[in-house]
Amino acid sequence: MASCAGAVTITVDDDIEGANYKSIQNAVDNATDGDIVLVYPGNYTENVYVNKELTITSLSEKSSRYYYLCC
Repeated sequence: MASCAGAVTITVDDDIEGANYKSIQNAVDNATDGDIVLVYPGNYTENVYVNKELTITSLSEKSSRYYYLCC
């Protein structure tokens, strides 16, 4: 997990290779207000319930480079 001005970036990858979680819901459940949930490309069949202030973002698999902004 990386942090940016107090926010923690929690990663989700459906094949779990190097990520914190395999499920978006598990990441949301374990995040705290202000955290960033970064979802890697993949197939996620789930309903996600969010009851806190988070940034949920994803990476695009159309590019050979991945970019996302923090803060």
